[in-house]
Amino acid sequence: AYEWLADPEALRATVRSHRARNYWREWAGIRVPTLLVRGGSSTEVRPRIAARMRGTNRAAHYQEFEGVAHNIPLLAPDRLAATLREFWRAVKAGPE
Repeated sequence: AYEWLADPEALRATVRSHRARNYWREWAGIRVPTLLVRGGSSTEVRPRIAARMRGTNRAAHYQEFEGVAHNIPLLAPDRLAATLREFWRAVKAGPE
């Protein structure tokens, strides 16, 4: 048998609170090397939100993993590692 170690309603309230916050101004202001990674099957970061993120901060790099849901590190660790290595190599090399 198992049981929750936290109050499920408190967890839901926390998620609702975070989803209600507006981070667009902060997102637009990020100026450090940034990689936005989205699982193509994710229902957490919907395509329209990813598109808005890309349009709001054009300095951010974007990678989408088709056929992968939201938990990319668990579902596609090798693809994620390769993407991160490539991203950091490009950052280290500097702008084109």
